[in-house]
Amino acid sequence: MTGTDILIVEDEAVVGTAAQRILTRSGVSVQVVTDVESARPLLNEQTFRAILSDLMLPGASGLDLLQEVRSGQPDLPFVLMTGYATVENVAAAFKHGAFDILPKPFDLVELIGTMRRTLRFSDRIRSSEPPAIEPETTGDRYFMGEHSWAEIEADGVVRIGAGETFAGLLEDLDWVELPEKGNDLRQGTRAVRLLSKNEEFYRVWSPLTGTVLDVNEELMSRPDMLHQRPATDGWLLRMYPERLSAELEELTKREWRNPIA
Repeated sequence: MTGTDILIVEDEAVVGTAAQRILTRSGVSVQVVTDVESARPLLNEQTFRAILSDLMLPGASGLDLLQEVRSGQPDLPFVLMTGYATVENVAAAFKHGAFDILPKPFDLVELIGTMRRTLRFSDRIRSSEPPAIEPETTGDRYFMGEHSWAEIEADGVVRIGAGETFAGLLEDLDWVELPEKGNDLRQGTRAVRLLSKNEEFYRVWSPLTGTVLDVNEELMSRPDMLHQRPATDGWLLRMYPERLSAELEELTKREWRNPIA
């Protein structure tokens, strides 16, 4: 079977071509198709390291393709692009196994950063290499896929952090943009932005809705803690939740786990 780094499924020719050009210039091989029907035979005939698919497609949707891929190739990372990055879309995508969400219109450095992190994760899964971070033991937390987590503290405040798909996969973090205290966040919206020295841009989606009480200011001077110890010292923020009972139903309660387990 032949191999290509990324399969893009995008029905808008301008968007598909632009993504292909940007990613090819960053050093990865890309193949583009316009719908799920065209993607299916390629997934049977070729090997890919990752998939980047639009959510809204003619015929079957990107979410339909995500579910098919998770059923047949559960270790193949899948990133959804959407111009409709609603709370419901983001939560549903992670619940069904998406690696990440990329809003449209996409930013060049965010596209490159998201897909490079995705490819690093894919390579780690395929090689069965453990994350290059210290082992961490935690109790049960509430996870949005493997992307972010929420831990309910004794006083009802919730601590938020980045999940397993960030652990050991961010190169040379240079800058962390944390939300302001008092800001309101919604489940499935951006909580934190990150930028690396290689101009790779990443975002962490919030697993819950609430008001920011405080942030981990140590990340400003030690940004690498976010992916070196994401389950403990690299936490992001603490919030007072507003819709806790309802939103926990969209998350999965479990322990931190090794992504290659």
